[in-house]
Amino acid sequence: MRIGKRGALLLLAVCLLGGLLFPSAGAVVSAAEDTFVFQGRSYRRSEDVPAIYIENVNGLNVTSYVSCTVVAVDAIGGEYDPVADTNATVRIRGNSTSSGPKKPYNIKFSSKTNLFGMGKGKKYCLIANLYDPTLIRNHAAFDFARDIGLKYTPDSMLVDVYFNGVYGGCYQLCEAISDGSGRVDIDVDDGDFIIERDARDDPGRTYFNSPYCNIHYGINEPDDTTPAQLRAVQQKVREAEEALVSNSYDRVCEQFDIPSLVDEYIVLELFKNVDVDCASTRFYCKDGKIYGGPVWDFDLSSGNCDLGYYYTYNFGFAGEYTDSVEGIWVDQYPWFGILLGFTEFRDALCERYLALQDIIVNLYDDTLRGQNYIDRTISAASGSIARNWQAGWDPWIKYEIYMRIPDATYEQNVEYFRDWLRRRNDWLLAEWGLTDRVSPRPIDPSLSYDGEYLVGLSPETSVASLSSLFSSRVVCDAEGALVATGDRINGGGRTYALVVSGDLSRDGRVNVVDYLLLRRALSGDYALDDRGEYLAACVGYSEPCPDGVRRVRAYCRDGEPL
Repeated sequence: MRIGKRGALLLLAVCLLGGLLFPSAGAVVSAAEDTFVFQGRSYRRSEDVPAIYIENVNGLNVTSYVSCTVVAVDAIGGEYDPVADTNATVRIRGNSTSSGPKKPYNIKFSSKTNLFGMGKGKKYCLIANLYDPTLIRNHAAFDFARDIGLKYTPDSMLVDVYFNGVYGGCYQLCEAISDGSGRVDIDVDDGDFIIERDARDDPGRTYFNSPYCNIHYGINEPDDTTPAQLRAVQQKVREAEEALVSNSYDRVCEQFDIPSLVDEYIVLELFKNVDVDCASTRFYCKDGKIYGGPVWDFDLSSGNCDLGYYYTYNFGFAGEYTDSVEGIWVDQYPWFGILLGFTEFRDALCERYLALQDIIVNLYDDTLRGQNYIDRTISAASGSIARNWQAGWDPWIKYEIYMRIPDATYEQNVEYFRDWLRRRNDWLLAEWGLTDRVSPRPIDPSLSYDGEYLVGLSPETSVASLSSLFSSRVVCDAEGALVATGDRINGGGRTYALVVSGDLSRDGRVNVVDYLLLRRALSGDYALDDRGEYLAACVGYSEPCPDGVRRVRAYCRDGEPL
């Protein structure tokens, strides 16, 4: 949020009335831009992530909000101006997580606030992620859901949080799920609503059981549900479930938005959210149709579940599995279980899952899309993650019965998460009969895959004849009549770059220099020493290689592959 001098007096007057202040309202940013001074106190900016300061607060509890001052500052060099609200409120949030030593919180501003570009809202959540030793499972699931286009997935980011000046740890700041133009864009006055599968009956919320599937739903919106609104929600859910049990897919499509349900199912199934049939699975109704989402609560997912407490999750209902990456899990949710019984829904699911392979694989592996999500996210917040451990939240401690026994180091826990996602994706592809469609199988034995590249093509290969080299049809984005190095193919799943044999450097040899030229063209920059020998290739960067860049293996040297 940027504020010019013009209109500053009007803004100051409006903000003072609500207790919400910005830099023009008597706050000072230091010349070094590493601190923000408000009401005589200095609030230090972090180098890598934004920081949230919760001040003047005492007696936090889980049942009611207490007054506090909230100061939010972007990281050094960040684009967003500080926000300070002297009339904010805060309380502990969550269910099982609220009992942990590192508490999660809800904060409410005195008026709607656009915090770090998330859109205007009064309520935000600070997720502790205490039960996830990587700190990023929730964040990864949210970002993946947004990347695939699941609407109204909450924006989130990792932040440093301080309580009365004392560092509390690395938290995940995210939007609260609510209605409104900056959140879930529905009109509750026109009959729209948000419902959530819930195993509890919390005070202040309205609940009901669905008529055919007997799902216990809590109404998220409209808040303070009136009897008339409850009856309208119940009637719409009745109509939706009548369609589900009618065995008519046409009727189902009249009641549900199938693309959003497919995407919600993929997020829940890929990450294998343990709570799918007891909490946090949501749907919203807009203009008479029920949509999937927004998704929520993935700290206990992706294999991070105790072997004994969650026996079924890890080994199946009858012990038929040996690993938590196995098993279809989301079908236990009655609506999804019924939908999977329709051939049309299963076909839509499989085609969508194939189409998303580039995004899915890039969660854990470097691909043509660039550096993988896990490494990219951890690198961007590495300082905050380190400060979290320094504050005493050790990654090797089992803080609650629900979580798996962590590995001994943060890096090992991250690698478990990465490997779990990779193996989970492979298992789902095999379970749904899609493995051969992800990487089109070459018929020509001279062709083979090398990571994200298909190597071995001759310079005389025409675009028209390309499909004849594979066991299934492939689509090529080549512009010319002949394929060229850097062209991309897709057989319905992952995208690969073509490597055409040849002397790219025109030095009379096919060697490491040609490989470096290829990597530079496709992925970034490269470096040679003063003798012209290979030093390093910089993958995923458009600027010169930074210090400590990852090394990549040479493709070939002096005409011989390595």
